[in-house]
Amino acid sequence: MIWDNKYKFYYWGPLLFHAKIDPKFCDEMNVRGRKLKKDYTHELVGSIHKELAFFDEDINYFLKNIESVFEAYKNSYKQFNENDYNKYIKNKKFMLNELWFNIMKKGDSNPMHTHKADLSFVLVTQIPNEIKKENEDFKGSGHGPGGIRFVFGQNQAHFTSEQYFFPEKGDFFIFPAKLYHFVNSFKSDVERITIAGNINESQ
Repeated sequence: MIWDNKYKFYYWGPLLFHAKIDPKFCDEMNVRGRKLKKDYTHELVGSIHKELAFFDEDINYFLKNIESVFEAYKNSYKQFNENDYNKYIKNKKFMLNELWFNIMKKGDSNPMHTHKADLSFVLVTQIPNEIKKENEDFKGSGHGPGGIRFVFGQNQAHFTSEQYFFPEKGDFFIFPAKLYHFVNSFKSDVERITIAGNINESQ
């Protein structure tokens, strides 16, 4: 019997933040992304059709529209772990040091990897229904095509060691840059588009 009929549990592991972004903003970023020319593949690990670096003017536009999301991340961290928030987050400024545009096509994949930064993020700006149908029809024991999977620690009984999402347009994830994550390939002849970036913290 519980002595005072009260109980609690403790949050563990990394903070994985999720928010929804205006689809119109996603469309605008896709328009800007398709105009890019600078190949960014050499900086990344994915086997992806196109990985392109954004121009400074696009980065400024992105930051202007997305600033509130980073504030929401800080508020979430305070709820997640107030002690660590006061020590490490409260007075920090977030500095965006990389922003790139990913176009995944049939057969492309992004293997399990981490990033070189303090925080990373991904915004899903296009996820065709054909990939969603593939995911729904997937019969394997693992995770389906086109989703994103985050992995922390070892997979064993009584542990939650991973989180898997089949994303929708406008899904925005912020997570520690050293959190492993990957995307499975898909078979449909369509484009899955995301925008990703890295953030460093400063005083």
